[in-house]
Amino acid sequence: MIETWYKRPRGNVAYTRRVLEVMRDLAVRYTRDSALRSIAAQLAQTPDPVSSAFALCKSRIKYTPDPEGIEDIRSPYRTIVLGEGGDCDDMATAGACLLKLLGHAPALRAIAWRAPDFTHVYAIADARRAPLVFDVTAPRLGAEMKFNRKLDLQL
Repeated sequence: MIETWYKRPRGNVAYTRRVLEVMRDLAVRYTRDSALRSIAAQLAQTPDPVSSAFALCKSRIKYTPDPEGIEDIRSPYRTIVLGEGGDCDDMATAGACLLKLLGHAPALRAIAWRAPDFTHVYAIADARRAPLVFDVTAPRLGAEMKFNRKLDLQL
């Protein structure tokens, strides 16, 4: 089951904020899922739980674009546990969920590298302190692409 479908209006900040809110709500809701809690407990036993969560997301979530003109936001259960794949919003939702389960204060960040459209989204660990970019599409943990506009939403 797909949790949410949206059509994509271009350059709309209110729309982008609403998508971030849906992603946040899914990430928070799935912190109660027993399978995800079990995965987070295993990650917490590693020397670097955030790096381990990043590696897990990179290995389990295959990048799969949404259908043209549609925004499909999958639950962390579907992307991590079932391994169904997803695009950057699905990866960010899953990453934010794991970060929250690991005790971090994550945020979601939408960015635009060409105005006016927000074209990419990722999670940030410890957004209130020293933010660490958790972009599963990036080559490594902490890598952040340049952007000219951002919109953050705290979990």
